[in-house]
Amino acid sequence: DYSVNSRFPDYYPLHANKWPDMTQQSKRNIRFIQSINKKRISIKNDLHKSDSLRIGDILELSLIDSIGHLHQLSDYRGKFVLVELWASWCRPCINGMPNIIHAQKMYDGQFACCAISIDKSEKSWKNAIKNYHLEELNHYKAIDNDGEIFHDVRKLIVKGTIPQNYLLNKNGRIIAINIYGEELINKLKSVGFTLEEIK
Repeated sequence: DYSVNSRFPDYYPLHANKWPDMTQQSKRNIRFIQSINKKRISIKNDLHKSDSLRIGDILELSLIDSIGHLHQLSDYRGKFVLVELWASWCRPCINGMPNIIHAQKMYDGQFACCAISIDKSEKSWKNAIKNYHLEELNHYKAIDNDGEIFHDVRKLIVKGTIPQNYLLNKNGRIIAINIYGEELINKLKSVGFTLEEIK
């Protein structure tokens, strides 16, 4: 057996949990590290299980706006679209919105953001749009009247991960997942989407 553990039986860090003089704090530290590893494996498995997280897939969604009107994501065909999952209580979500608005202004008419809120409180959702000056984005809700996430949106959300987004090309095909900041604009440039095209 040429495993590291068997080759170095007296190396303390590899066998810390077997040492009788190990402190309670050390034991707690090891359990904490093990729990983090399990969580990372769980999230990774969730990503692989999802049916809707593949580059190249065509994404279809039914969308409900702030006054209850039904829309289809396919209405945006012909534009690059960022499907952004967020919530009013998610600070990283709010912090990322100005850059998305900036990109939408840069590529006016050619790029759009569909911001889908998972807020259970419609009041909190609408207040956040107003208070953080997010009116320029296209806003939709993910929660029905019973407080449940719509099936179309549920399949996009990996447990414990918002903000989360999907960048679609003009044909509705996913070309990037979880893309933020300057990465978003650089991605648009990398697919040949330049400012000269829209002048």
